[in-house]
Amino acid sequence: MFKEIILNSQETIKKTKIIKRDIFFDKDILNLNKIITFVGPRRAGKTYFMYQIIKDLLKDKYIEIEQLVFIDFSEIIEKKINFLSILENYYEIYPNLEPFFVFDEIQEIDNFKEGILSLFNKWFKIFLSGSNANLLSKEIATQFRWRYYEIYIFPLSFKEFLKFQNISYQKHNSTKKKWLIKPCLHYWMLWGMLISMRQQTHLNKTQNLLLHVVIQLQHSWILPLKNLLLPLFMLLDYNPEQSILFSFYYFLFSLSSISE
Repeated sequence: MFKEIILNSQETIKKTKIIKRDIFFDKDILNLNKIITFVGPRRAGKTYFMYQIIKDLLKDKYIEIEQLVFIDFSEIIEKKINFLSILENYYEIYPNLEPFFVFDEIQEIDNFKEGILSLFNKWFKIFLSGSNANLLSKEIATQFRWRYYEIYIFPLSFKEFLKFQNISYQKHNSTKKKWLIKPCLHYWMLWGMLISMRQQTHLNKTQNLLLHVVIQLQHSWILPLKNLLLPLFMLLDYNPEQSILFSFYYFLFSLSSISE
């Protein structure tokens, strides 16, 4: 089973085209002998950013595509996995290479803690991401202790959203460009910040009110409010696309990033 998954994922990575997000990843982190965990809200783009890093590592010849073992556990029926069997399957295909493990939706596996540590103790490099409370900071700290390094992934900023729409943003824009950007702002407020976008035709009254109130705020108000709300989002585990407060926060995030 895992042989086919390994080979299929390698083909997928090779074919996938990436629009780079404005998130810095220091490759020196890979030398720390840590499990690299990607933490963030659902649909924020954790898997997408792992793809981006993998593509960069391949481009820089840090790894070869044959080393990649990318497994999305949401597609696995079994709830308990022998992780060493993944390693055995890999060596049957590539007996002379060292695998680079990338595990997505790891919370789907009941025994993921023991399995990840069994591979980590063999000094393999591991990327890890998931979508529920098992991968929030507190749980990771409890289960992996000193063995992990966290990277926080937030949804698209407004600048990034424009990039995904192939719209350039400058400090000074023509009237035509402003009219192009304005509807993007409304759409981004509702769904566009999420990598997995949804169609929506209009803002509801509450979201419209928030939009117009925030636009009137001075930037000196935006940054403190943004920083005040941040800890709240890091503590909660919920579906962000259903939260008006979540949209409000990331709108503030975008405005302050544009002003900086």
